[in-house]
Formats: sequence, structure tokens, C-alpha cells
Amino acid sequence: DTGDDDTGDDDTGDDDDDTTGGGDDDDAGSPGILDVTADTTSFGVVTVGTQASTTVYFENLGGTGITATVTLSDVSGTWILQGGGTINVAPFTTETRTLIFQPGAAQSYNLTLDANHDGANSSPQQAMFSGSGSGGGGGTETSCTDGVDNDGDTFVDCNDTDCATDPACTGGTDPCCAPNPQFANGPCQNATVATCTCNTDSFCCTDWDQTCSQYYDGSIGHCGPSATCGP
Repeated sequence: DTGDDDTGDDDTGDDDDDTTGGGDDDDAGSPGILDVTADTTSFGVVTVGTQASTTVYFENLGGTGITATVTLSDVSGTWILQGGGTINVAPFTTETRTLIFQPGAAQSYNLTLDANHDGANSSPQQAMFSGSGSGGGGGTETSCTDGVDNDGDTFVDCNDTDCATDPACTGGTDPCCAPNPQFANGPCQNATVATCTCNTDSFCCTDWDQTCSQYYDGSIGHCGPSATCGP
């Protein structure tokens, strides 16, 4: 037994995977596990026409790679995930994406982010986000007839409450601008010709049709001079 090979037995440094600690190949072969987190899930109040963003983390807690496909419950453009929706996460690493919130109106918004994946834990992994819009870009509609959303609140011209009392939207003294689908946004620029048109045909005093328009622009009758009526 003297000199028995028990001395220096190859049990030292045994590679039978029973030992614990880093580098064990049991860990290296463990299935992928996806965890989804974010810097913030509540954006609070964001002014309409501006943006806020957060970083979303897709972490693989296992030793096998994961492929995740991310979808958003909102497809209106209020929420945007930059960087693409297909994410490959190597073992024990983290991939990131930027989530942008850009409210289009003064209201509340909610989002569910689903990360469908081929890891060992439940799929999809989800993250919930919320935020609300406020204000109208910090301004008001500066023109009610230019076809432009001047204050960035998504409402244009007469559809914006800023224009509720504007003659172009209320009709003013010119029936050309009365709330009529064909001539709803007329120029309201020639009250004298409008009065002449009304006197020529009393129907034109309370309503407006193509004949009234022709009286108004002088193409028939005597009311001219030429005046544009209509959108």
C-alpha cells in the first residue's frame, strides 16, 4: 500500500460536474430563460406633439440562446419600439430596445408589450406601460382655413376647438360659410356680394346651393364681381 496511488488521487480537480461554482458545464447547458424589464413603465404626462422614451431590457438568464418576437398592443403609432421586433439573446446576456411614447391627444394611453420566445419559461413575457397626453403642443390654431394643424394637437382648422368662434367655422355674415358640407369652409370675404345674392334669391339667405354659389361668384345673375366660394 506504500506509494498507493491514492496519494495525488485524481479526485482532485474532479470533472464529474458534482462541484459547484462558476464555469460548471451544467450551467452552460441550462435552458434559456427570458426576463423583460424597463427603466420605467409609467411615462406620466407628456405634452401632445412631443416624445418620451424608456429602455426595455431583454435578459437571458440561462445558458441557451433565445429568440424573442416582440409585439405591441397599440398599432396607432402612439408607441414605437425602435430596433426591430425580433431579438436574439445569447446565453447570460441582455439585449435592449428603446420604447417611444408620443401622445396624439390629451387622453390616457396604455400599452401591453408581448415578448413571445422559445425559452424554457412561460411565453409571452409581458410588460405594461402607461402615459397620458396633455395640452396641444403649447399653442393654439393660428389659422382656421389653411388646412394645417398649427398647434400640433391633431385637430385641423374647424375641427379644432380653438376655431369654435372663428367666422370661417361659424358662418359669420356670409352664408357661403354656413355649416353646409359643400361650402363649409368658404372664405367669408365679400358680404356685399352675399347680400346681393340673398336679395336675388331668398333661399340663399338661410341655405346655400350651387345656384347661390353662381350668383355669388357672378357666373349667373348680376351679383359679381367674381368671388370664390367653397373649400
